[in-house]
Amino acid sequence: MATNAIRWALYEAPKIKAEERVVLIALGDHAAQDGGGNFISTSSLARKLHMGVRAVERCLIQLERQGIIRLAGGSPPVVVRLNLDVRERAG
Repeated sequence: MATNAIRWALYEAPKIKAEERVVLIALGDHAAQDGGGNFISTSSLARKLHMGVRAVERCLIQLERQGIIRLAGGSPPVVVRLNLDVRERAG
């Protein structure tokens, strides 16, 4: 568990939908302290979060579009890195 990544997902990551935040927090639970080394499949995330696979995939796509995570190719995608440098803008 990467408490640094979880703390970022909870308090410092940009404003995102609640469902996306839940996915991001779960990703933080699997990441290294620097946000890397996060090789969890979409189906594993869906099981862990009691969500549908398609719902998790939609969240991952939105998080990547916003630059919050980086996905590795393939279908379904695999999360490779959380971008801990992306922060919520003040004001």
